[in-house]
Amino acid sequence: MLYHVPDLDRALAELARVLRPGGRLVAVTNSENSLHELWSQFGERARRVQPFSTENGEPPLRRHFARVERRECAGTVTFPDWEAAHRYVASSVTRAELADELPRFDGPLVASRRSVVFVAETARR
Repeated sequence: MLYHVPDLDRALAELARVLRPGGRLVAVTNSENSLHELWSQFGERARRVQPFSTENGEPPLRRHFARVERRECAGTVTFPDWEAAHRYVASSVTRAELADELPRFDGPLVASRRSVVFVAETARR
Protein backbone atom coordinates (compact mmCIF):
# COMPACT_ATOMS: atom_id res chain seq x y z
CA MET A 1 0.00 0.00 0.00
CA LEU A 2 2.81 2.40 -0.86
CA TYR A 3 0.30 4.91 -2.25
CA HIS A 4 -0.88 5.48 1.36
CA VAL A 5 2.60 6.26 2.74
CA PRO A 6 2.94 9.97 3.62
CA ASP A 7 6.68 10.12 2.78
CA LEU A 8 7.30 7.68 -0.08
CA ASP A 9 11.04 8.39 -0.45
CA ARG A 10 11.63 7.84 3.27
CA ALA A 11 9.63 4.59 3.22
CA LEU A 12 11.50 3.25 0.19
CA ALA A 13 14.86 4.21 1.72
CA GLU A 14 13.95 2.29 4.87
CA LEU A 15 12.77 -0.74 2.90
CA ALA A 16 16.02 -0.76 0.93
CA ARG A 17 18.02 -0.38 4.16
CA VAL A 18 16.45 -3.34 5.97
CA LEU A 19 16.63 -5.77 3.04
CA ARG A 20 19.71 -7.95 2.88
CA PRO A 21 22.16 -7.38 -0.01
CA GLY A 22 20.46 -8.70 -3.14
CA GLY A 23 17.11 -8.69 -1.31
CA ARG A 24 13.93 -7.97 -3.21
CA LEU A 25 10.91 -5.80 -2.65
CA VAL A 26 7.81 -6.84 -4.58
CA ALA A 27 5.35 -3.95 -4.92
CA VAL A 28 2.07 -4.34 -6.79
CA THR A 29 0.18 -1.20 -7.71
CA ASN A 30 -2.72 -0.20 -9.93
CA SER A 31 -2.82 2.11 -12.90
CA GLU A 32 -4.65 5.38 -12.53
CA ASN A 33 -6.73 4.05 -15.46
CA SER A 34 -7.60 0.77 -13.78
CA LEU A 35 -11.35 0.09 -13.72
CA HIS A 36 -11.88 2.96 -16.16
CA GLU A 37 -15.30 1.66 -17.18
CA LEU A 38 -16.48 2.00 -13.59
CA TRP A 39 -14.81 5.27 -12.61
CA SER A 40 -15.75 7.01 -15.88
CA GLN A 41 -19.36 6.86 -14.68
CA PHE A 42 -18.47 9.77 -12.36
CA GLY A 43 -16.55 11.96 -14.81
CA GLU A 44 -13.63 13.99 -13.50
CA ARG A 45 -14.88 13.77 -9.89
CA ALA A 46 -13.46 10.24 -9.67
CA ARG A 47 -10.02 11.13 -11.02
CA ARG A 48 -7.28 10.55 -8.45
CA VAL A 49 -3.52 10.87 -8.90
CA GLN A 50 -1.83 8.42 -6.56
CA PRO A 51 1.71 9.08 -5.29
CA PHE A 52 2.67 5.49 -6.21
CA SER A 53 1.04 3.97 -9.29
CA THR A 54 2.00 2.16 -12.48
CA GLU A 55 2.48 5.57 -14.08
CA ASN A 56 4.83 7.07 -11.48
CA GLY A 57 6.15 4.23 -9.28
CA GLU A 58 9.32 3.33 -11.14
CA PRO A 59 11.41 6.53 -10.66
CA PRO A 60 11.23 6.56 -6.84
CA LEU A 61 12.09 2.85 -6.75
CA ARG A 62 15.12 3.48 -8.99
CA ARG A 63 16.37 6.13 -6.54
CA HIS A 64 16.64 3.51 -3.78
CA PHE A 65 17.23 0.16 -5.46
CA ALA A 66 20.02 -1.11 -7.71
CA ARG A 67 17.67 -2.90 -10.10
CA VAL A 68 13.96 -2.46 -10.84
CA GLU A 69 11.93 -4.80 -13.03
CA ARG A 70 8.43 -3.93 -14.21
CA ARG A 71 5.86 -6.63 -15.00
CA GLU A 72 2.60 -5.47 -16.58
CA CYS A 73 -0.63 -7.22 -15.60
CA ALA A 74 -4.05 -6.84 -17.19
CA GLY A 75 -7.42 -8.43 -16.74
CA THR A 76 -11.02 -7.63 -16.04
CA VAL A 77 -13.30 -7.32 -13.06
CA THR A 78 -16.97 -8.12 -13.58
CA PHE A 79 -19.52 -6.44 -11.36
CA PRO A 80 -22.59 -8.67 -11.83
CA ASP A 81 -25.05 -5.84 -11.16
CA TRP A 82 -25.44 -2.26 -9.96
CA GLU A 83 -25.55 -3.31 -6.29
CA ALA A 84 -22.17 -5.03 -6.51
CA ALA A 85 -20.59 -2.01 -8.20
CA HIS A 86 -22.19 0.31 -5.63
CA ARG A 87 -20.80 -1.75 -2.73
CA TYR A 88 -17.35 -1.67 -4.31
CA VAL A 89 -17.39 2.12 -4.73
CA ALA A 90 -18.75 2.57 -1.19
CA SER A 91 -15.84 0.52 0.18
CA SER A 92 -13.22 2.61 -1.64
CA VAL A 93 -10.88 4.53 0.66
CA THR A 94 -10.53 7.44 -1.76
CA ARG A 95 -13.90 7.53 -3.55
CA ALA A 96 -16.57 6.23 -1.15
CA GLU A 97 -18.39 9.55 -1.22
CA LEU A 98 -19.29 8.90 -4.87
CA ALA A 99 -21.18 5.63 -4.27
CA ASP A 100 -24.67 7.09 -4.22
CA GLU A 101 -23.97 8.95 -7.47
CA LEU A 102 -23.33 5.75 -9.44
CA PRO A 103 -25.81 5.77 -12.32
CA ARG A 104 -28.10 2.74 -12.39
CA PHE A 105 -27.39 0.08 -15.01
CA ASP A 106 -28.81 -3.31 -15.94
CA GLY A 107 -26.74 -6.45 -16.18
CA PRO A 108 -23.03 -6.82 -15.57
CA LEU A 109 -20.38 -4.13 -15.84
CA VAL A 110 -17.01 -5.41 -17.05
CA ALA A 111 -14.10 -3.15 -16.11
CA SER A 112 -10.50 -3.37 -17.34
CA ARG A 113 -7.92 -3.90 -14.64
CA ARG A 114 -4.36 -2.65 -15.14
CA SER A 115 -1.61 -3.19 -12.63
CA VAL A 116 2.15 -3.50 -12.45
CA VAL A 117 4.30 -5.73 -10.31
CA PHE A 118 7.57 -3.96 -9.54
CA VAL A 119 10.43 -6.18 -8.40
CA ALA A 120 13.12 -3.95 -6.87
CA GLU A 121 16.44 -5.47 -5.81
CA THR A 122 19.04 -4.04 -3.46
CA ALA A 123 22.69 -3.95 -4.48
CA ARG A 124 24.78 -7.04 -3.82
CA ARG A 125 27.79 -6.32 -1.63
